Amino acid sequence: MTKISTLGPHGSDSFQAALSYEENAEVLLFNHVDDVLSCVERGESDYALIPVYNTREGEIKEYFRIMAELDQNFWVDNIVLPIHLSLGGPNQHISLDEIRFLYGRSSVLNQCDDYISRNMPQATRVSIHDVSGAVEDIISATNSNSVLIDTEEVIASHNLALIDRELAAHNRTRFALIGSTPQPQTGYDATSIITKPLADRVGLLVDTLNEFTKRGINIVDLRSKNDIETQKLQIYLEIEGHRSDPMLAEALDDIAAKIIQEPRCLRILGSFPRVDMRVKKISTFGFIGSGQMSHWFSEQLQSEGYK
Repeated sequence: MTKISTLGPHGSDSFQAALSYEENAEVLLFNHVDDVLSCVERGESDYALIPVYNTREGEIKEYFRIMAELDQNFWVDNIVLPIHLSLGGPNQHISLDEIRFLYGRSSVLNQCDDYISRNMPQATRVSIHDVSGAVEDIISATNSNSVLIDTEEVIASHNLALIDRELAAHNRTRFALIGSTPQPQTGYDATSIITKPLADRVGLLVDTLNEFTKRGINIVDLRSKNDIETQKLQIYLEIEGHRSDPMLAEALDDIAAKIIQEPRCLRILGSFPRVDMRVKKISTFGFIGSGQMSHWFSEQLQSEGYK
């Protein structure tokens, strides 16, 4: 049986993402991302599943640190999951303006910021890691003006009453699947790389991007931040193609040797089936005729994930 380590509690969005990847998997739950990754590094799970991006809060706060610390494992796949968040508490009939304490994981509170600000501006937000412990505090409180935001499954499993649902529209999270074996080519792949903190120079980022542009390689995602310790620039790139593609390998070699010119400056985090967070309004195309132009357009659209 496949073992997947991820963030709890039972019924959380991470838990559901793990089961969407492998329905019969044994899911090992932890409160902290570091523990999730340590589990797969020790060989106690086959995969680690961690959230890396959310459509409402952007990249996960610890994203760069998490990715920079990947050592013997690889980013091998992705799961994109719609996130449905609800409000629960001991009193189903409580008015929203009566709520004084609002418990939730930090990511959940961030995703529901619009709802909270609009409906419960008076509530004190309490960020938690241990949902079960928070529920005990909510239930044992002398009054019933404390509530929890999480998935409806979590609320039901802790015997809390459902007060409201669907608190954050257009809410989706991308999860990275981390494993010990690199992903083979699928024909529709992307590769993620991260640089070490780099010495500053004029044109460094532009020169780096040009190595992909002149080879016709599309950049799917680009992020940068200053390293906490050195305050030097660190770059994350997600690029079309598999790490074994000759053109992509050539671009990475030239960036390291000719552009950055620092030892061990690039780390390939992994290649995986490409994922698109954008909502496609059209999924299928049809063509009249079977000439070369139709075949060319068909191949181009298939490479973008259309049918």
